[in-house]
Amino acid sequence: MLTVGTCLTLEAVAATIAQAKLVMSTLGLRERLIVKLGTCGMRPGEIIALQWDDVQETTLLVRRRMYRGKIDTPQAAHSVRTAALPASVTKDIEEWRSISSNTSPDAWVFPSENGTTPVWANNVLHDKLRPTLTTIGLGWSRTRSSAAAPSPC
Repeated sequence: MLTVGTCLTLEAVAATIAQAKLVMSTLGLRERLIVKLGTCGMRPGEIIALQWDDVQETTLLVRRRMYRGKIDTPQAAHSVRTAALPASVTKDIEEWRSISSNTSPDAWVFPSENGTTPVWANNVLHDKLRPTLTTIGLGWSRTRSSAAAPSPC
């Protein structure tokens, strides 16, 4: 006899437009830009592995990622791509470039404190994003998985 058990299912909960605007207004520029790039479909490792040479006028070239502390090629061959940027993301990137200490083509867009390596995605998540979201009464979910929801981009 075959029996089918019951399993717990989790319901996906997307942020409302008002919540997304609150998050964007509360975060600092770097964190806001990282979140926006995540909601635009980029993986965390792809975001932090961006170099200024990857930033075009209205697109980003996705050609590397950081995985377990090492710079590598993206997860799959089709992950090497050109990503379109909405106007608000382009504006934030230009603002971030204007205050970045090193914008040479091979410099990291999101450098660590020493400037020679990219920032660790987990550090941004644990040190900045989660505490900020907790302060305003929201939790954390994977932004890329909800990229189909209304985006703050």
